[in-house]
Formats: sequence, C-alpha cells, structure tokens
Amino acid sequence: MPTSACRYPVVVKPVRCAGSFSVVRCETPSDLITASNRYFSALPQYLASFGLTADASTTSQWGMIVEELVVGAEVDIDCVVVEGRLVFAVVSDNHPQPQSQECTTFIERGGRCPSVLPHEDQVCTGGDA
Repeated sequence: MPTSACRYPVVVKPVRCAGSFSVVRCETPSDLITASNRYFSALPQYLASFGLTADASTTSQWGMIVEELVVGAEVDIDCVVVEGRLVFAVVSDNHPQPQSQECTTFIERGGRCPSVLPHEDQVCTGGDA
C-alpha cells in the first residue's frame, strides 16, 4: 500500500512480536517510512534475543500492519480458545506513556487486571462486534 493512501495519524506495528516492540504513532508518510526502516533494522537483534536467525525466510514472516489511530482507553484482551471455542477471556487496562511529538511509542508504564471499564464495555455478545 502506498504511504499516501493512509489517513494520518496511523499506528504501525509488527505482525508478530510482543511488548509493544516497534509499535509507533506516525503523523506523516515520512514518519511511516522511518518507523518501518527502524523496525527492520532492529529485527535481527530482536529475533536473536529469542534464539532465532534473521534470514530471508524468517524476516519475510515479520511484516508490519498500518492501522488508523483510535483514541481512547487502551486495553488488552487475552483469550484461550480450545478447538475453536472460547473458554476464557479477560480484559486488562494498559497504562501507556502519554503521546506527544517527542514520544510516539506505545510502551506501557503499567496495567490493571481486571479492567476498570464498565462491564457492559467489556462484554462481546457475538455477531459483528
């Protein structure tokens, strides 16, 4: 997708990874290119920390997702699915660093489980939710 096709600001994040590694807010196409270049530069060291080699076959599986920035409460939803059936889910609150021109990452400063969001905001009743 061309960078000009995005509606900014956007969030760019790895398809695979954890702990908000390389999740970045981008205000412009130039920011998006810079974030992508930084990610792929840091990827070999990240993979090595898990005992993986950053060869072409491995890194081809580690692309990036570009999403519209949605402002609001940040939560994690952790689920256990067994044989295609949801058997457990919990919503927890994230406490990210405040966003600013100087801080565009999404590294959490902490979290809370269970979430303090009202129960009705945490429940998915199925369908197109």
